[in-house]
Amino acid sequence: MSCRFFAIAAIMGLMGFSACAAQPVSMAEMDRLRAHVTRFWVPPDGLTETIDVRVKLAPDGKVLSAVVDDEATRAQDELYGAAARAARQAVRSASPLPIPPEKASQFEKLVLSFAPRNIQGRR
Repeated sequence: MSCRFFAIAAIMGLMGFSACAAQPVSMAEMDRLRAHVTRFWVPPDGLTETIDVRVKLAPDGKVLSAVVDDEATRAQDELYGAAARAARQAVRSASPLPIPPEKASQFEKLVLSFAPRNIQGRR
């Protein structure tokens, strides 16, 4: 059975669920990741929407890719475009992300959700 981890890390709190008991990701580890990426997040003024960035990581936490799925379909929305670029840049600038090496497989693919006042992470 493969191990799947789902977590939500918010500015004001953190919750997580692990589908297996083998080395679950701790709240402190998710909080550390959230806090690290948040330092690089500079949202444009007026942003009211959440920007989801799909992230692929190497085992050492290096960001291999950071993709905003609906960026092309919303090309006419200048504010959304600016926010998408800022979110992608935050992820790239934060590389390598602080992930525990022994749990790298649980962080291989994740989605970081950026909003004006918080950042949320989930796998």
